[in-house]
Amino acid sequence: MKFGTGAKYPAKYQQAFYVMDWSYGRIIAVHLKSKGATYAGAFENFVAPKSLREAGPKATLNVTDLEFGKDGAMYFLTGGRGTQSGLYRVTYVGNEPTAIQMEAPAIRPAVKTRRQLEAFHCRQDSKAVEFAWPHLSDPDRWIRYAARIAIESQPISQWKERARNETNPDGALTALLALARLGGQENQRDLLMALGRFPLDNLDEEQKLAKLRVIEVSFARQGRPSDDLVKLAIEKLDRQYPAKSWPLNRELSQLLVYLEAPDVVGKTLDLLSKAQTQEEQIHYIISLRNLKSGWTMDQRRTYFSWFNRDRKSDRHSAETLKWFADAGRDYSDGASFPRFIANIRKAAAAGLNDAERGELASIITGAPVTPKPPLVQRQFVKEWKMEDLLPELDKVSKGRNFEKGKQAFNDAQC
Repeated sequence: MKFGTGAKYPAKYQQAFYVMDWSYGRIIAVHLKSKGATYAGAFENFVAPKSLREAGPKATLNVTDLEFGKDGAMYFLTGGRGTQSGLYRVTYVGNEPTAIQMEAPAIRPAVKTRRQLEAFHCRQDSKAVEFAWPHLSDPDRWIRYAARIAIESQPISQWKERARNETNPDGALTALLALARLGGQENQRDLLMALGRFPLDNLDEEQKLAKLRVIEVSFARQGRPSDDLVKLAIEKLDRQYPAKSWPLNRELSQLLVYLEAPDVVGKTLDLLSKAQTQEEQIHYIISLRNLKSGWTMDQRRTYFSWFNRDRKSDRHSAETLKWFADAGRDYSDGASFPRFIANIRKAAAAGLNDAERGELASIITGAPVTPKPPLVQRQFVKEWKMEDLLPELDKVSKGRNFEKGKQAFNDAQC
């Protein structure tokens, strides 16, 4: 990644930063726009092979590094993993001004506040907690984040009671996240009880996700809570599951599986059957893989049957499809995807007892694979060249033998 500072380009491209995409062969220009205490961005393909924009064979442009030279041009290298290396130069040709933009933009008030908070990061200061605390409730999540880090940099004894007693929902959830991150298990009960003052039904979706995040961090860092708190957490979370949105179901499913809630298998398998995208389905499959209790045999069959289904017609999120479209490619699972899926199934099967493993053996093994025909060793006839084949291309639509074609494809190990 490299900023365009000093490039002899129009101002828009001087202010952009450039991301190299080795896998799909392009350089992306990201254009930033002020948004509160930070920025939002839009991107475009800045350098890409012609084949990305037009129909035709895909050309490789495996970008490995880039730099802006003293002449204001971009220089980039390609290569890696045995592909052809190259050095390219990108200059601007046009009528827009290319004078170097040296004037820094004015600092916005929100950015100024964020930087004041960042001055307390990673150092102790007696003024930090008092200065940062009001900003835990700021509508801008980036300011809330900076305020939390400022407070986390101070001794926990200075702010843990204040975190437990905060009444503003945004401020409390942000402060309690700090306590979940830094407080030991001795703080867990008070933390979870403090969260109880903010019922999920009274929160908007962003706040609900923030509360679930605090619970997740507490369980991950402070350990599994006592049995009475587990029972209380299941009672509160189970009534919210399933939720109306995928982001909430994503977090609730993970938490309820961790807590071994009695109904989580059935509810999650129902969501799996209704999931709109492959990404959502895989999340539920991953969430359930290590759960050893609460299954019926029919639920086990439903779970493991998912791995044997035909996934060619699976849908994908709009964001995922747009990413591939921008890269000039149709969606592809990728070479490692089948291995990842197999690893999930292997982890789930490891949690079965011998009786379950025996009854589910045919499903766990997977759908039968049709064996390929044996290879036929062919004699060398001729080292064919393109000029030998071109005159024959007009004839390929007549008198074809598909069985011989399949056998040739198989023998060539294509």
